[in-house]
Amino acid sequence: MNLRGKLDSIVFLVSNGQYISDNESKTYQQLSELIKVRNEVAHAKDFFHECELEIEENDEGHLSFEVPSNLRTVLNDTPLSVAYDQCCSYRAALHHLHQILTEFNENGCFETSEFCRKAVQPIIPPDAA
Repeated sequence: MNLRGKLDSIVFLVSNGQYISDNESKTYQQLSELIKVRNEVAHAKDFFHECELEIEENDEGHLSFEVPSNLRTVLNDTPLSVAYDQCCSYRAALHHLHQILTEFNENGCFETSEFCRKAVQPIIPPDAA
């Protein structure tokens, strides 16, 4: 099962079929986007680029260089160039998922989470009947 499939089924599994992941929720959308970014990074074909750099040393012995504009363009167009606010959104979504997985339903997390919604027909495991 791929990572998005696991995201789709995790709430169902930990809630014993009572709840499902709400794929319209902000948390789901953020986690789904993070999976997409992860896949783009993990499966990138054109990762390595050659360029020439001029390294300069200042009076205090610190080295510096300027990134060439063609490399800067490549770096700005990668999945790794994520804005700070977006990183914060990813972190919040991961934290929310962590709470669901660690608290299960102790504090009514399934009922109060925007990531979870009640399953239309809860499935009762065969051994519970």
